[in-house]
Amino acid sequence: MGSVRQVTQRTSTVGFTATAIANAGTIGVYTASPVTFIASTVEDTNVLRIWNVTSCANSGARGDVAFDIMIGGAGSETPIITGLLFGGRPAYSSYTLPIYIPGGSRISGRCAAGATSRSLTWSIDTFQGSALDRGPSRWISYGTNISSGVGAYGTIIAPGNATFSAWTSLTTNTTYAHDLWMPMTAVATGTTITALNYRSQFAIASTADAATMVTNGTGFFEGSWHTGNTTESWGQFATATNSVHMGLHDVIYAPRAAAASVSARTMASASPDSNIASCAILAAVK
Repeated sequence: MGSVRQVTQRTSTVGFTATAIANAGTIGVYTASPVTFIASTVEDTNVLRIWNVTSCANSGARGDVAFDIMIGGAGSETPIITGLLFGGRPAYSSYTLPIYIPGGSRISGRCAAGATSRSLTWSIDTFQGSALDRGPSRWISYGTNISSGVGAYGTIIAPGNATFSAWTSLTTNTTYAHDLWMPMTAVATGTTITALNYRSQFAIASTADAATMVTNGTGFFEGSWHTGNTTESWGQFATATNSVHMGLHDVIYAPRAAAASVSARTMASASPDSNIASCAILAAVK
């Protein structure tokens, strides 16, 4: 396997220019015109990291947010990463995904939100490697609810109180064969977030077969997070006011043919807020 190195075509608050993107002004509708991050990549990209530079938390209001990455000229963009869920996340949360983007590509982004007016700042890093490191061509999401008048979240799962909820289906029919997966959790439609500990489990299986995945470990993964009521945030990394941790955003290798099922379940450390938790999953397409 060849080495991977970073090229400083990055937008961030540390020495570079951040990119602000507003949603379309309607709940669940994407930005009308994707906003440019990089006008032309200088080399092939093998890994992409996406950050929210500003917090996606929205105290006392809907905080669900979804983000897409696209390539192509203005007016002819093609989504290559769809349905990244950032709902409720504190600043500098991120996703890091292997993906192949040819050199000379324009990279742009768009967002949708559960509130009618959100302007959020984003950043991306591109990483280059040898031809041996060429990743998938795109990532798609299953279990998301991103549509006009609905919002920008995953499949809502009511967490159990100190015990796991029943398994909930995220999909029963994947479109493609997939071997790489990344589970996602994000705030759903709730507008109040109490400080609690949560845990999610995902299984690349039907709700009936998910319990088997828990015992044999194949196609099963879990992670925990903490929510905070000071900033009404949800997600990864520590802040001054909340102990915030996410153990879910790792790329998992679990080969499955097309028409596979994916299920998830959640639990809370105490009685959870209503409409608080949503789950979805990213899957790589070769």
